[in-house]
Amino acid sequence: MYFEIYQTQASEKSRKEWRWRLKAKNHEIIASGESYTSRAKVLAAIELIKSVTTRTKIVEG
Repeated sequence: MYFEIYQTQASEKSRKEWRWRLKAKNHEIIASGESYTSRAKVLAAIELIKSVTTRTKIVEG
């Protein structure tokens, strides 16, 4: 698996935003996240996700 980061732009007038997605070995998207205003913030979010352990609870909403 690997994280991919990329930029998006909703319209010509809007600022570019950074996003992430987690992809499987076969390049299929497994998960994705919200948009961030900077590359540094998206990388920080990825580091947070990578730090999650198997002890993290699963909660049904």
